[in-house]
Amino acid sequence: MDIYGVLVDRLALVRGDVYRLRSRNLAYGVYDGTGGFIGIREKFGLRYLDREYLGRTAVATERVGKIEEPIELVETLGSVCTGCGEGMDYRAWEAGEVGNGYLGRWVYIDEGEGCGELNAIAVANEALFHALEVFEDAGSGGVEASTKIPA
Repeated sequence: MDIYGVLVDRLALVRGDVYRLRSRNLAYGVYDGTGGFIGIREKFGLRYLDREYLGRTAVATERVGKIEEPIELVETLGSVCTGCGEGMDYRAWEAGEVGNGYLGRWVYIDEGEGCGELNAIAVANEALFHALEVFEDAGSGGVEASTKIPA
């Protein structure tokens, strides 16, 4: 007998569907369509979105619902400067630039000056976090669920 019990066939997984998982860190996760599940992880008292990978660290055991569009299936929604809130991006060094051992540098997306602090922080995908909380909180109990952004 398989140690995981009944599994959802990997070919039957649907992008945006939420599954009960057997994984290292996630109880439920939404399938991202590229081989990963995004779910809520708890570590050191903090809860945040994290990713587990199909067949490596997670397997789906049951479909329990769906995340409705337009909720994006990503852990974070980019980065912003903690000083001024301007959007930031990490870019590779261009030919001829000295990297001082780093692979790239943080820059303001609009190529502007911003506040000059260049201190980036990730923007959490709160819509996806709250949508997945529905499944975590309810335990889903095998009940079909769907989540939509409140109007």
